[in-house]
Amino acid sequence: MRIILVGCLISFALMLHGQDPLRFEREVNDLVAEDSSLNKRKLILFTGSSSIRFWKSLQTDLPKQNALNRGFGGSEMTDLLYFAETLIVPYKPKKIFIYEGDNDLNSGKSVEEILKTAEKLMTLIRSKLPKGSKVIFIAAKPSLARWKLKDQYLDFNKALKEWTEKQKV
Repeated sequence: MRIILVGCLISFALMLHGQDPLRFEREVNDLVAEDSSLNKRKLILFTGSSSIRFWKSLQTDLPKQNALNRGFGGSEMTDLLYFAETLIVPYKPKKIFIYEGDNDLNSGKSVEEILKTAEKLMTLIRSKLPKGSKVIFIAAKPSLARWKLKDQYLDFNKALKEWTEKQKV
């Protein structure tokens, strides 16, 4: 009976997240593998999908900041929510820059779905991080390959701006 229940819970979790967030488990584990040597003091954390992940010059671009890149794969907002306890919470960053929404729109998620997940992420961040931690959501940009979704990106960014203005981020 317990095995069936666990299987049902896993299936239910996958339905909630859309795609299986565990597809990023190895990448996330690799990201945090050498964290013991990190300076976590006054940390500025960048996380989200590959637009952050491929920002290889982050520390060079922000030389006077203690910046850390924790972008992963082609993640969606649900993936970041799933891995927030691993990729955000332990660092107790003073600022968090989040880039998500791009892959969500491409996978067919609605603006409302993405913002609902962002709200859950903010609830988790508020409950686990020190008061005063700032969260900055970066607007999504369509690549040339996704230019057909330009209007959806514009709608998402407008809604994201309105949503963040109502938040205590």
